[in-house]
Order: sequence, then C-alpha cells, then structure tokens
Amino acid sequence: SGVCASSVFSPVEARPDVRPSVFVFIDAAKSGTPTPGLGGFLRGYWFHVPIAPWLVEGDLALPINELEFATFEIAIRTFWPVASDVPAGLFSGSLASYFA
Repeated sequence: SGVCASSVFSPVEARPDVRPSVFVFIDAAKSGTPTPGLGGFLRGYWFHVPIAPWLVEGDLALPINELEFATFEIAIRTFWPVASDVPAGLFSGSLASYFA
C-alpha cells in the first residue's frame, strides 16, 4: 500500500542547462549479505544504517523497494547540509525508488 509520489509532490521540470557537480550514491542490501543495511556516499561523507534481522526475514520483512526508498530519504537528509547549494545527482541501484 502507498501513494504515488506524483500525487504528493508537484512536478519539477528538468533543466538541461544545469549539470550535477556532486554525485550521491545509495543502496540497500537485504539478502545475500551477512550485514544487511542501508548506505550512501558523497565525496568522503557516508552513512550506514544496519537493518534488524526481523525487518529482512520472515513475515514482517520489508520489501527491498521500501528499503531502497528509505535509503533515498536518509541520503537527502544526511547530505543536505553538504550539497544543498550545488546541483547534485543521486544514483541508486533501484529504479523503483525513483518512482516510489
């Protein structure tokens, strides 16, 4: 369950004359790793949020798309003080997080 981001946020028109000068990389790891978590990197700054086992396994496990979207939100809040005054590119391994 959820709501489409386009019904909450106003559309923003892309500006072809503005190119990112900083790049943020994010990812969420749920399975296939002994240390599931959410993480991001920006020019020497980084964050890592470990995920409790009950959030990635069993009946209460969160879908990977929700974890990727949470990583997206954490990255914006974490890196805003560093990159708020320059154009930034945000890269994720999850296309779904951009549409969530």
